[in-house]
Amino acid sequence: MFSILPITLIILSLVVIIFIIVRKFPQLSLLDVDSIPEVKMEKKKTEIIRKKIAVQSKEAGEKRKILFKPIIQKSKDIQLIFRKYVGQIERVLVKKEKEKRESAELPENRLEKAKQIRVLLQEGNYALEQNDRESAEQKFISAIKYPIPAILWI
Repeated sequence: MFSILPITLIILSLVVIIFIIVRKFPQLSLLDVDSIPEVKMEKKKTEIIRKKIAVQSKEAGEKRKILFKPIIQKSKDIQLIFRKYVGQIERVLVKKEKEKRESAELPENRLEKAKQIRVLLQEGNYALEQNDRESAEQKFISAIKYPIPAILWI
């Protein structure tokens, strides 16, 4: 008995609400909410607040740019200095590696390579004198490909 009474009251209330809405629906559909002065004022307030926020955020962005500009420039300068330093180290390492390779070669091997290069150059010159340009070109290219220290060219 007690559980039926609340359910009945709820259903009866819903029926009354639906009945009122159905009767007043045509008037509600004709109601223009945008023409109510309170709604108009609320929209204007919202628009003014949005404009203020946009202006404030733009000003804050400009202040941040001014504030962080020296910091960003300093970081760019540090990065440039670091890149130059790395480039110097890289050049030193390449130079040392080249010196290491050259010192690792035996003097006999260097002399043998120098002799081979001189022979190739002589053959290339002879082919050039004989007007055999293709053979001369191949000989000169082969001579250029040999890695040999500049001291032995003297």
